[in-house]
Amino acid sequence: MAALQLAPVLLPAIPPGITNPGQPGNPPSASDVLHAHAYLNSLWEERRRGAGKVSDIDFARGVCYKAEIDSSYSLSLVAPAPLGPAAGPAPAIPAAVGGPQVVGLLVALQDSVKTLNESVTQLNNRIGLLDTKVTTLDTKVTTLDTKVTTLDTKVTTLDTKVTTLDTKVTTLDTKVTTYQAEARRENAALRNYQNGSGQTVPYEIILFVDGTDPTQAQPARGGGRDGREALPAITNAAALLHLTSDEVRKYLRGYGVPSNQVPNTVQRRRQRLAQLIGCNVLVDA
Repeated sequence: MAALQLAPVLLPAIPPGITNPGQPGNPPSASDVLHAHAYLNSLWEERRRGAGKVSDIDFARGVCYKAEIDSSYSLSLVAPAPLGPAAGPAPAIPAAVGGPQVVGLLVALQDSVKTLNESVTQLNNRIGLLDTKVTTLDTKVTTLDTKVTTLDTKVTTLDTKVTTLDTKVTTLDTKVTTYQAEARRENAALRNYQNGSGQTVPYEIILFVDGTDPTQAQPARGGGRDGREALPAITNAAALLHLTSDEVRKYLRGYGVPSNQVPNTVQRRRQRLAQLIGCNVLVDA
C-alpha cells in the first residue's frame, strides 16, 4: 500500500508581539496541532484587545494555518484506499499551497458569493418592476370598465398579457430558486473548505443539483430505470479517498458534470469531486 504523501505546512508571517509557534514537522505532530491552536487563540485575544497589532489578513492566515495543520495531522493518521495496478506513472502532487495562496482562494470564493448575491438582488428588482406593471394593468382594467363597446376585445387582450406575465414570473421564480440552491451548495462547500480534512468537524452533505440527498436511495419514477442507490457519505477527506471509481463518477454526474467532462482516471475524478465539495486537502489519491 502506497504511503500517504503530504505537502509541508509553512508558517505564515508572525505579527509583532505574537509568540511564534515554530515550524511544524512533516507530517505535523500532536504537539504541532496544540501549538497551532494556541497560536490562533493568541491572535484572537490580541484582536479582542483592539490594539491593532493583528490585521484581518493576519487573523485569516492564522485560521488557514490551523486548518492546514489539522488537515495534515488527520491525514497522517489515515491510509488512502488501495488502488489497482497503475496504467502509467502517477500524476505529480500539486505544489504546497501556503497561507497567502489560501487567503487568495478564500477571497476569490467570497467574491463569487458576492457576485451571486448581486445577481439575486437584480432579479428581485426585476420582480419589483413586474409588480409595478401589474399595478398599471389594474388601472387600465378600471378604465376598460367605462369602454363597454370594446370591452370584450380589450379583456381578451388583457388575458393574453396576464398569461404572458404569469409565465415570466414563473420563469423568474425558477431562476431565483436555482440561484438560491447554487448559493447554498457554494456556501456549504466554503464551510467544508474551512474545516480542512473534515476529521475534526465533519463535512456537510451537499445536495445534488436536482435537490436530492446523495446518501439517500431514490426510487425509479413511473416504472422507469432512473432510480439511484444510496452513495456513501463524504464526511471527510478519508471518506472521499475510499470511494470507488464508479461512486466518484456518480457523484460528479449528480453535481452536474456532463458525461463528456468526467475525467478518465480515478485520481482526477477525486480531485474534481474534492473541488466541488470544498475538500482542500492535497493528496495523491
